[in-house]
Amino acid sequence: MASSSIDSRVFGVLFASDEMKKIFSDENRVQKWLDTQAALARA
Repeated sequence: MASSSIDSRVFGVLFASDEMKKIFSDENRVQKWLDTQAALARA
């Protein structure tokens, strides 16, 4: 089940390009969280 219109297999192409889907993907979101935590640990 899609959590947003961008994730929808049917409607996703209407609302987001492939590049936008990558930016708003769960994998990218988690990676940004990890990057933030790493930067805080270094500071």
